[in-house]
Order: sequence, then structure tokens, then C-alpha cells
Amino acid sequence: MEGPSHMRIGAAVDAAAGWSMGAPAHLAIALHPAHLPPIVEVVPASAGACLVCGAIGAIAGLAPDLDTESSTIGAALPGWWHALTPGHRGLSHSLPAVGLWWVAAWVACAVLGAAGSGLLPVLVVAGVASHLLADALTSHGIRPFYPLSNWHLRSPLAFTSGSRPEPFAVAAVVLLAVAWMVGTSRLLALIHGGLA
Repeated sequence: MEGPSHMRIGAAVDAAAGWSMGAPAHLAIALHPAHLPPIVEVVPASAGACLVCGAIGAIAGLAPDLDTESSTIGAALPGWWHALTPGHRGLSHSLPAVGLWWVAAWVACAVLGAAGSGLLPVLVVAGVASHLLADALTSHGIRPFYPLSNWHLRSPLAFTSGSRPEPFAVAAVVLLAVAWMVGTSRLLALIHGGLA
């Protein structure tokens, strides 16, 4: 898929992941010292959490394309970097790379003293994984177990990157993410109502 599609998918997936992990509640706690009415706290906390998580997802959704000069993010890297990478959709588009991104995010959180929540590593992994799954929908596919195996994973309904089906695939993922957030909210409300 193309860069803007990866950004949209990563943003939607991470907004849903952050929502599921209680990011709006964490942001509401941060807003609480302002002594706003609870209903006023909920709206900016929910919107802010979706925006922050979505921004992380948009960036993480581009991360696997660091291996190509023609990508949105790879174009900013120096030539020596691309001389080190073994070609597009190699190691950076594999499950071992997803694990390396998780380790890097966890270490960054530990260094910054924010290792407690675990939200950032989850958001980074969700954004990177969304990229891999999106590329698996294309005719080129991905090699999920590279460098251990060259087996390709592709959707049976694969399409060419940038072709007409791509915006529909992106829209489907965004709608699923919104449905997930709405469904999660209703489930939490039912649980909260049953416990009250």
C-alpha cells in the first residue's frame, strides 16, 4: 500500500487500541486538576486520546518502509542507510521486526521513566503490525518469517498497491476501528451499569 494509506490505517488501529487500553481515562485523570465538570473532562480526554494514539499509529504505520528510498519516511534517510537494507519488504516487513520495534519502544519508555503503562509499546507494535497486514492485502504480499523463510503471505483477494481497491480497504479498516471503539464503549457501559 501507499504511505498515506498506511498512515490512515495505523492511525485508526492505534486510536482503537488506545481506546481499548483506557487512554481516555488516563488523559481525564491528567485533566482532573483543572477541576472541570466530569462531562467536560470526558470530551477533550476522549478526543485528545484518539488524536495522540492516532498520531503515534500514523508514524508507526510508516516505520516498516524505512527500507526504501521512495517511501514517505525512507526518503528522509541518508543513502548509506539504504545501502544497509536488503531491499523492500524484507526484514522490516517481518514478525521479527515487529518484536524489535516492541523492544525499542519498551527501552525508550524505560529510559524516559514511562515504562509503567505499557501503552506506547502496544501502540508502536499495533501501528507496525497494521502496516504488515495492509501490505499482506496486496499482490506482492509480505514474508512474515523473513529471514528464516521466504514464504509469502498474501490475501486471496490481493490487489496492486495504489489501485482502485486500496481506498476501499482503508475505509473498511477505519470503519472497523470506529465500530470497535463504539462497541467497547457500550460493553464498558453495560459492565459499569451492572456493577453499580
